[in-house]
Amino acid sequence: MQGDFIDSYLNNTHKFRQGLKYMTECDNSQYVFFLDGDYALNVHALVEFLRVNGTSHMFTGKLWPASYPPRRKADPHYMSFEFYPFRRLPPFIAAGATILSRDIVLPLHVVARYTKYVPFDDVFYGMVAAKLLIDLKDLSDLIPSWFIPKLRDIASHRRMIGSHRFGNLTEVKLIHQMLHS
Repeated sequence: MQGDFIDSYLNNTHKFRQGLKYMTECDNSQYVFFLDGDYALNVHALVEFLRVNGTSHMFTGKLWPASYPPRRKADPHYMSFEFYPFRRLPPFIAAGATILSRDIVLPLHVVARYTKYVPFDDVFYGMVAAKLLIDLKDLSDLIPSWFIPKLRDIASHRRMIGSHRFGNLTEVKLIHQMLHS
């Protein structure tokens, strides 16, 4: 999959959009799972979650229901009042680990074209989901953001679909080995 943009943090919305475009044109999977490289993934927990809880109109992950736009210029997520004049951000699913059902991929892809671009993909797609009246589901107990269970806490890793913020690939591989041993 290739897009006409530089692969950088402030282009994550372009990457998400490119993934949705691919899903609308080239794939017929029932679900889409976007996952950052600093997550340890438990495939068995993901498959079991979808088997038991899979539905249509699914947009789930770690929900941020009521956040304020960062207004300090030193913040890497800074949004000026001119750029984003609202007091609160829309509810959004944290980027890094997002599950979508296939039936909302095309509507998200289409409506995104008519939504003011925000470089932070999670906030941007929260705005798009709000336009489409898609109910975002919180799954922070199974896909936490900003939480790292202790590296050797096998019970926590087996329960969760993914855990976040590992310092290096060696730690992710260690968790993978623990889950499959």
